[in-house]
Amino acid sequence: MCFGSKVVETTSKQELPQWLEDEAKRITQQTAGITGMGVPYVPYGGERLAPLTTEQQMARQGAMQQAGAYRPDLQMARGYAGLGAAPITEGDISRYQSPYTQAVMQTTLDELQRRSDIAGEQQAGQAVKAGAYGGARYGVQQAERERGLRDVQAKTAADIQ
Repeated sequence: MCFGSKVVETTSKQELPQWLEDEAKRITQQTAGITGMGVPYVPYGGERLAPLTTEQQMARQGAMQQAGAYRPDLQMARGYAGLGAAPITEGDISRYQSPYTQAVMQTTLDELQRRSDIAGEQQAGQAVKAGAYGGARYGVQQAERERGLRDVQAKTAADIQ
């Protein structure tokens, strides 16, 4: 075109080898016979899973046996839970207490009561001397002494135990 040069046109064509083209046609025809629009669907009627091997059957049987292995322990745990939920009786507690501790505690509480009784006698004597025995003020003093005694007894019993 320019300045008298020749225009050369080239065309290339790509072709498959004949053997490959023949095989592709054969496969296409074969699949068209199976998947064509006019071909009805036929479900597979054969076995879908291979049968289990001997090892697989043994493993499955072992797993089934192990699945129930927890049951005896579960029954035992339920029994213990039932025992734990039962109310605690005095007999249950006394089995775990030392008779020595009980004797010491009772002796100590009796001694505290004796000292409180002595203090009460002294209070009563002072009230008689003052002419206030049986009065409201004497009753308040007596109630406070008893309350103090109960507090000391409770604290002492807790400390001993």
